[in-house]
Amino acid sequence: MLKIEQYTMNMEHLLTLPGEQVNHRTADLEGLDIRQNGDLRWIRFPDGTIQSVMLLKEPALPVLTYIQALLCSLLFMPRPSNLLNLGLGSGSIERFILSQFSDIELVSVEIDARIIEISKQYFHIPSSHTVFQLPAEKYLEINQGGFDILVSDICTRQGTANSQLSTEFVMHAARALNTGGVFAVNILPRSESEIIEVLITLRSAFPWILLYDVADMDNIVLFCTVTPSPSLVSLMQRAKTMYQSTGLNLSPICRQMMALPAKK
Repeated sequence: MLKIEQYTMNMEHLLTLPGEQVNHRTADLEGLDIRQNGDLRWIRFPDGTIQSVMLLKEPALPVLTYIQALLCSLLFMPRPSNLLNLGLGSGSIERFILSQFSDIELVSVEIDARIIEISKQYFHIPSSHTVFQLPAEKYLEINQGGFDILVSDICTRQGTANSQLSTEFVMHAARALNTGGVFAVNILPRSESEIIEVLITLRSAFPWILLYDVADMDNIVLFCTVTPSPSLVSLMQRAKTMYQSTGLNLSPICRQMMALPAKK
């Protein structure tokens, strides 16, 4: 059970905060900074953009709304047994799952060795937790199935990673899911036409899609399934149960999900 139930903020607010540098610059990190202000710690890139945020007094609590939205994937099956997370960041997904759902087998994939090092040194990811260092699309290509939940958050500073938008990637993601599984993907579309392009690609493999537009951010989180998605009423009921057991309230996000017409 989380000690602190809610602490929600967005990236725009974080950009206004002065931050003290926690790490000493090293050649290995190539300019990546670990910054801290009060109870918040985050990763800052050389161009000033921010990737991940952690609340020091409750590291397992997902601070950013889009991370909370991705965790709604836990509601799509009554008892998910495993989760594949593509794109580690500072390990927000990992900290929550390892803390609150120790019975879920967690597989993490990250292409950048620096991010893996940072997450374990500064962001409370256990050194014993295995992170596969390779491209997400390569992992899906060589591991063809068996997951109840697949989470993909491999956006770059310029937007959604091109590999995440490819037809091949989407097809591999669909094949990786068990029956009734869900593919939750975070995108940062730069235009309305890009949103349409992403949806067309996803619908080539996933007939059912729920959409959540993250307030005050550019993120959109999509929940894609091969079989019919649970009803919004069912998701709300499961969110209530999860709140009682973990302290994380996902009901406000579930209320704002929009079901796209199923592809016939």
